[in-house]
Amino acid sequence: MVELTRMFEVQNLLDTAAREGARLGAMDREGLLQDGQSTNDNLTADIKNFLASNGVPRGNIRSP
Repeated sequence: MVELTRMFEVQNLLDTAAREGARLGAMDREGLLQDGQSTNDNLTADIKNFLASNGVPRGNIRSP
């Protein structure tokens, strides 16, 4: 039962991360980029940070 609950929690977390990624992707982020960093790199880093701050181990977070 605990594993099933964790599965639903992680699924909800992934849905929220996708929503946050879409929201951040729609924003004008040109002033937030470091030299040589693309908007996609910045967005990917933000989503990974969101997931990691919510308990998903960084080693388990992969980019598509």
